[in-house]
Formats: sequence, C-alpha cells, structure tokens
Amino acid sequence: MWVFSDTSHVVAGNAYHVRGEIVPCALVCRGIPHDECLVPNEISPCLPESLGCGVLTSSGQPDFCVLWESLTSGEQFLVYSLQGFQSGDTVNATAIVNRACGFAGCSARDGCLNQSAFSASGDSGSAVTRVSWGRIKTMYGRSGDAR
Repeated sequence: MWVFSDTSHVVAGNAYHVRGEIVPCALVCRGIPHDECLVPNEISPCLPESLGCGVLTSSGQPDFCVLWESLTSGEQFLVYSLQGFQSGDTVNATAIVNRACGFAGCSARDGCLNQSAFSASGDSGSAVTRVSWGRIKTMYGRSGDAR
C-alpha cells in the first residue's frame, strides 16, 4: 500500500495506472503509519482494451459464475454481467483485465474483466464454434472433396 499526495480525481473502485518514485516518509493515513510514499505521482485511469473474440462459458459452479474464454490465447476471465448474452455465445470483448481478482465460489484462472462490453461476433444468428483437426478430417476426405 502506498500513500499518494493528491487523490482528488481518484474514484474508489476504479482501476488506475500509477507512476512515481518511492521515497522514505513518515506519514499516518487513516491511523496506519507508512514509512514510504510514492511522489511525485501520476495517476491516470486504465482504459478498456479490445480483447478479441471469445466464448462465454459456465464454469460448472453456481449459475452466477460465467467466464469469457479467449479463442486466441485460451485465457479465462470471470464476467460480472452478461449484458443480454448467455453462456455458449461467442462475443467480442472490450474490458480492463484485472489479474488480481477473485470471487468466492468462482474460479477464473486468469482474472476478471472489469468495465466489460460485449458485442456479437460474426453472424449473431449462429455461434462460432471451434473446429478440431479431427472434425476437419471427417468433413473432407483424403482427396479434399467434401463428404
């Protein structure tokens, strides 16, 4: 925990990038003594980033535990709101990745998605499914003709 000289523009609960120099100090904040401060500091809000395409999946735990799994990296993140989508839907995700989160009863392997926004991926009428090599072989014969 670090003590900042100016937090007038910081909103509790939001994610921030913080830069500064750690220097010795003697400061008491909310009754807790601190011997290091971060000054001068630069505090800027984290902005949501595009995470690409992934599938909303149930983690097999309580119904409120839904994960977004990236189709490119395989990372899994806990989702706080489905925003009208449901488990099994393939969606594009934009969010702030929080790798240091947890929620009792849910196991998100790689963290949580904060300030997430989802949009339909591809044809919103049909979900995009992963295709395995075995499935491709059954679809196409050795000559490459579709069966």
